Amino acid sequence: MTDPFAEGGPLEAAHFVFQEWGLPMPPVPAPFLPDLHQHGPAIFTSRARTATLDDGGDRLAEALTGAPPFFGVSHEGYGTNNWRLRYQAVLPDVAVFIELPFGNAYGDAAASRFAILRAFDGAARVLAADWPDRVVVDHTANRSRYWRDGAWHEVADAFAALAPVGA
Repeated sequence: MTDPFAEGGPLEAAHFVFQEWGLPMPPVPAPFLPDLHQHGPAIFTSRARTATLDDGGDRLAEALTGAPPFFGVSHEGYGTNNWRLRYQAVLPDVAVFIELPFGNAYGDAAASRFAILRAFDGAARVLAADWPDRVVVDHTANRSRYWRDGAWHEVADAFAALAPVGA
């Protein structure tokens, strides 16, 4: 296992990748730090073998039933306008899934950064809260919803809807 805090380790690599993009580091829950791995130039996960985060739908379905803990953040896509920043954090009582456009040739870079900053802030608040029941957030450019009390709730902004966090 590579020390994520070591010089040249995955945490430092992620820091410099996000710095290059003009973004802060996303919230990385502490339990995942010792197992952080880098897969390619812009995929960081808590699992040793993860080639993509594009299968988030499967992880989202698993998160509703108590999937094993997992963390991942990536910048993946193809062509000039199909690039996404993906963030997935699955803990025992809470999970957050984010997929937002980023790095697209025809997109508004400032608007993309702002949306990502807001989502990272929301993710940090939701992940830090003490939830009495299972909460799952699924936040994309086209949809924001959260799972709580056994049902999906479609809202304009799942992070805002869950504030005050943990209530």
